[in-house]
This record gives sequence, structure tokens and C-alpha cells, in this order.
Amino acid sequence: MFTKLASEIEFDDIVEFCQEWGEGVRVEYKSEIAHIPKIISSFANTQGGVLIVGVETDKNSRAKPDIQGIPNEGGIREQIEQSATDGIYPAIIPEVIMCDVPGERDRVVVVVRVEESQQAPHAIQNATRVYVRTGSVTPPYELAEIDRIEYMLKRREEPRRMNRRILDRIEERVRVNSYRSQLERPNMAICAHPVFPYRPIIAPPEIYEYMVQHPLIPSTARNIDLSTKRVTGGTFHVEKGDWLCFWELNEHGIIYCREGLHRKPMPNNYLPRDDDNRGEEYLSADEIASKIYGFLGIAENFFTKCEYSGNVEMIVRLAQVSGEKLLFSSDLQPAAVERRQSAESEILASTRCLPRKIRTAEGFSRVLIALLDQLFWVFNVADNEWKWRDWWREYVTDRIGK
Repeated sequence: MFTKLASEIEFDDIVEFCQEWGEGVRVEYKSEIAHIPKIISSFANTQGGVLIVGVETDKNSRAKPDIQGIPNEGGIREQIEQSATDGIYPAIIPEVIMCDVPGERDRVVVVVRVEESQQAPHAIQNATRVYVRTGSVTPPYELAEIDRIEYMLKRREEPRRMNRRILDRIEERVRVNSYRSQLERPNMAICAHPVFPYRPIIAPPEIYEYMVQHPLIPSTARNIDLSTKRVTGGTFHVEKGDWLCFWELNEHGIIYCREGLHRKPMPNNYLPRDDDNRGEEYLSADEIASKIYGFLGIAENFFTKCEYSGNVEMIVRLAQVSGEKLLFSSDLQPAAVERRQSAESEILASTRCLPRKIRTAEGFSRVLIALLDQLFWVFNVADNEWKWRDWWREYVTDRIGK
């Protein structure tokens, strides 16, 4: 049961397993779906394990021979997966296998397999409690001690270091494949990556095919010497024209984009007309928001293709923006723009989410607004100027639906 292919597991295999194994460090039985976050997280934090739902136990925590299963009312798999992703941090996607009970109409036994996790410790109850398995059957799990949590945290650092190394290599490719003048003008880098990218989630040939069949660079930017190149573990696009445009996807689920930001002149409908502002150019808040909006859609599509549902970090960095002023399309007063000026050359914003959350308009809007709030704060954008938060929420709802 620990290693057999899911497609090969049958009811007789479950019966044999129940006869051989009692509850313990790697096994637990439940007569109904309950305590999913605690059980799954404790398996992931220890040695991995198997939860079988639909099996009653005796006073010695051994499975009773008469396996009744549970009613197959639909949505069992989704219920368990959602409980694991919403109730555990970092989220865990267990393997859920369902077998019909012979002679019983619409009853199933559910096998939930969990691997020992490289992302441990996994916490539950608002990320405040970490459980591990014990050798005892009562209880089979307990709160982890401080030294055990510390050990898991240290082990978790290697995926972080690997992620940093990959991003450093990507940044170096941006410098090598871009003109110096492009990097000296205002530009924006956007990155999405698994919080703990400890293993590849897609093969490099699939990345190349994805980028060819699913163009990432806007058609307006395709003017000079567009190229797609293969690198270790991934593929990148670079635009060698007048404007900076670089995209890279990596086998560990890292998506990176670096594009130039346009300075735009004061619009003709800007009122009242101010001759002092005629020659000035400004960064567009709408352009920044639109680029992030497009990137989020691509990220959701890519993680869906990779079948990755774990925690993802979204990072946005504005560069070369010291002294730049920010213009909203709805601006009518020059004084507002004069005040919206960045004192920092680089501005960072980040947030975390689950990919499936940005498949909904509510989740998508929450991530988008969270990033924009952090970026525009440094431009001295007052909260009462953020009237178009609602506009973007409505826009996302119209495009994605409820």
C-alpha cells in the first residue's frame, strides 16, 4: 500500500493491508472523514504514511475485519484535497485513491497517501500547531517539540537556497541578453515560484513546447530579433529591440518576467491645463496594473499545466524609479501627481497564495490589489485615491466570472 501504483490498488489489497498493519507512525484508520489537516500534516512531518477511511478499529487500534467503507456521495476526493490545502501551511496535496466495496452499492474505501515532505514543518490551526507521528497508538500524533521543529526548519532552507541560485542565474541572463540602456530606464520584474521548490514539477521539453504554443510576449513588442533559447532546466524569450522584454520558465515552477515601463506624457484631457507640466513624462499606474494582471493569468495557466497546487509566492520589483512620478488615468489635478513621487530606486512587493485561489475573481483580485497596494504606497498614493480598486475588481469579475 505504501508503494503500489494507485491504478493497481484493489479492495483485496486494502483488506490484506488492514490485516497486517495496525495504527502507528505510518498508518491510521478512520470510519469517516475527520481530522484531515492534523493527520496529513503529521504524516508529512514524520515519515509519510497512509490514512484509510471507511475502516473501524478495535480497542487495540487494529482494523476490524468487516470493512464497511463510507457512502460515495460524490466530492470525496475534492473534500479531502481542499481540507489539506486550506487547513495546512505549507499546503499539501495528498494522493487520494477510492475503491468500491464489493457487494455494497455506492460505498467506497478511501486511501490517502502522504509522502514525507521536504517542505516540513507543516502547521495547522492558522499555522500555530505542528504535529508529528508517534510510536504510540493513543494518540498516534502529538505536538512537535521545539528541537524537532528547528530541525525541520533547517532542512527547509535548502529549497530556499536553490530558489535563490536559480533566480540569480535568471537575473544574470537578463543582464547579458539586454542592452545597458534598457536596464537604466524604469523597468519591472515579476516572479512567481513555489515557496519551497524542492523538486522539478515539469520537464524542460514541455516548457519549450509551452512557450512556443502559448506566446508570452505581447505582439506589439515583437519587432526585432525575437529569440527563444534553452538553458539548464528551462527556456527563455528575449526581445533585443528598443524595449526590454524578457521571460523565463524553469522546471522548478519558477516564472520570471522583466519588462520596461513606458514614460507617458501628460494627457490632453488633463485639467486644469498647467504649462509647467506640458513637457513632463510620468509612469502609468494603469500599465503597471495591466502587466501584473497579465502575469497572474499566465502563472495560473502554467501551474495548472504543471498540476502544481502548493503555496506560491508572487514578487514584483520596480527598478530605476527614483524620482519618477505616477499618473492615474483618472487624474484631474496636477498637485496629486506632483505628490506621487518615489524616493526609492527599487520598490518590492510580495504576497503568497494557492494557484487554485487565483482561478476565482475574488482570489485573483485579492492578489492583484495586495501587490499594487504595496507598490503604490511608496509613490505616496493615499487610500482615498485608490478609487479604481473597485474598477479592477469589476474588470476581473467580468473576465474570470464569479
